Amino acid sequence: MENENIRLQVAILYRTLAIIILSVCAAIGLLMFRRAKNRRIRRQQEKLRQKENEIRFLTVQMNEMKSTLDERQESAASHYRAQKEKIEALEEALAEKKGQILRSSSVGKKIVRVIEQGAASKTTLSARDWSALEKDIRALYPCAYAFFTEKIGAEKWDTYQRHCLLSFFDTDTKVEAFLLGLTDDTTARQWRYRLRKALGVDGAQSLARFLRSLD
Repeated sequence: MENENIRLQVAILYRTLAIIILSVCAAIGLLMFRRAKNRRIRRQQEKLRQKENEIRFLTVQMNEMKSTLDERQESAASHYRAQKEKIEALEEALAEKKGQILRSSSVGKKIVRVIEQGAASKTTLSARDWSALEKDIRALYPCAYAFFTEKIGAEKWDTYQRHCLLSFFDTDTKVEAFLLGLTDDTTARQWRYRLRKALGVDGAQSLARFLRSLD
């Protein structure tokens, strides 16, 4: 009986010891698993931080590149605007100079006198004057001259041509009627309308400005 109690106690002791050992092993295994899991999480977090740092670095680089590009574009745009304004100023100065040369020629002075004084100037243009005016305009405005020469039909050449030549002075119909020997400015308006139609210039556009713009 006593031996059985001893064996029972020993069995209980072994069982208890086994439970303790298993519990310790389980605890150690759980601890190792948690540590491994924590290490894995830390590695993932470190990789995430590296990615975030890389993204921040690339973002800074991209913003710097964009800023540099914007500055270059703005600089290029400013340079373009400056060059455009310079070209426009030169073109305007050239157009003004051409106008001055035309108005200061011997024939040009006569036409300006009629513009300023009308019929009271008692100024007329001879065939030689018209020929000289044609040469002046052909030299100063070659593209415009070639344009209206091509557009005007041969049967109306003299009147249309002279009307075109006077248009470079931006003359009104009264001056045109006087210099072209027409009966009145109504007739001059009719000729001007026909001329615009022949050249394909609408009524809202200045004929003088249109012709000058061709050069």
